[in-house]
Order: sequence, then C-alpha cells, then structure tokens
Amino acid sequence: MRTLQSRRLLPALLAGLLLAAGVSHAADTQSSTGNTAAKPAADVQPSKLSQDDADFVDKAGHAGAAEIQSSRLALKHSKSKDIKAFANMMIEDHTKAAQNLETVAALKAKPVPHDPDSAQQGEIAKLEQLHDKAFDQAYVQFQVKAHEEAVALFQKEASGGSDADVKGFAAKTEPTLQGHLDHAKKLATKYKVSGG
Repeated sequence: MRTLQSRRLLPALLAGLLLAAGVSHAADTQSSTGNTAAKPAADVQPSKLSQDDADFVDKAGHAGAAEIQSSRLALKHSKSKDIKAFANMMIEDHTKAAQNLETVAALKAKPVPHDPDSAQQGEIAKLEQLHDKAFDQAYVQFQVKAHEEAVALFQKEASGGSDADVKGFAAKTEPTLQGHLDHAKKLATKYKVSGG
C-alpha cells in the first residue's frame, strides 16, 4: 500500500520541483536579461572622431537639413518652374548626401543632426513669410550663401580632415555642392538677386 502511495506522490513531487526550478530559472533569466539590457546604455561608445571632424559632421548635418527644409518651402511658395526644378534637385541631392553622411558617421559612433541650426532656422522662418517673386529672390539668395559656406566647409575637410572616411565623404560630395552653387548663382543673375 505504501509503495502504491509513494508511486503516486513521486510524480507530484517531481512536478513540484520542476515547477519551482522553472520559476527560479525564469527569474534568473529575467534578472540577467535586465542586466544585459542595461549594459548597452553604459557601454555607449564616445565618438571616434577628432573634434574638428566631429564639428564637420555637425555642420554638414545642419546644412543639409537646411537645404532640404528651405527647398520644400520652395515647392509650396514659388510659382517658378526654374525654382521648383532647383528645389527638387536640392531635396534629392541633399537627401542622398545626408544618407551617406549618416553611414560614415555611424562607423564612428557620431550622431548626425537632422535639423537646421538656430541661425538657419531663423532664415527659413523668414522664407516662410514670403511668396512668389519675393520668395524666389530670398530663396536664391539663401541658396547662394548656404552653398558658398558649404563648399568652403567641405573643401576644408577634404584637404585637412583627420579621419579618412569623413575626408572621403567630403571630397566626394564637394563637387556636387559646387555644381549647386554655380546653378544658384545663375538663378541669382536671372532673378536679379544682389550678390548673385
């Protein structure tokens, strides 16, 4: 009789032990998973770039975002086919450049800004108030100035940067920016923009 009872109790005891072990294991797994999840935040790598190269990435990111935002405005505020064609080219080229910059910067653990800087935001806010011919002239003036600054920035990085990948990005992108500048200057002449 005892043997029969012990045979019946034994599976129940084993099930209880296994259940307890499973709960303990789950708690250990949660605990270790929690610890693992916390580690990446603590192990975030600082940027592997020199300060000058990091500054270039920041300025290039801001500049590209300003080009895209101002050009989206041009598609809404301008009636000129020339301006709209230029704006579409700006959006396409600067979106590609931003993606390439993001790829290079990710290798260096360097975040890229996705918004214009405060000065650029101020200029874009002024553009938002304008329409038609007044917008066209202000937009072209903005583009000439922005691209003069961008070409100088990219040339400086291409010739004097420390990181080979960032320098390569700058050297590859600079001719496109120079082409934008030349195009913007032609538009400035056509739209009688001072300084164009």
